[in-house]
Amino acid sequence: VKANAYGHDVDRLAQEAVAAGARRLCVATLSEARQLRQNGIRASMLVMGPLDEPSIRRASDLQVSFAVLGTDMLESI
Repeated sequence: VKANAYGHDVDRLAQEAVAAGARRLCVATLSEARQLRQNGIRASMLVMGPLDEPSIRRASDLQVSFAVLGTDMLESI
């Protein structure tokens, strides 16, 4: 559902995907994950974009997974 579901209303699309049985969603940024959490989406999520150290902590608070995109990011964990 990354990038506002490519212009198709990410909140609505995420709700419909979960209702249809999706167990996991992918987003590009932590802010997209935060928006979905704030709008009641509790499905597992993967943030595919890079995160800095403070964002890694926030990802943990939001209970979302994230891709490790390099050794710098790995060392921040």
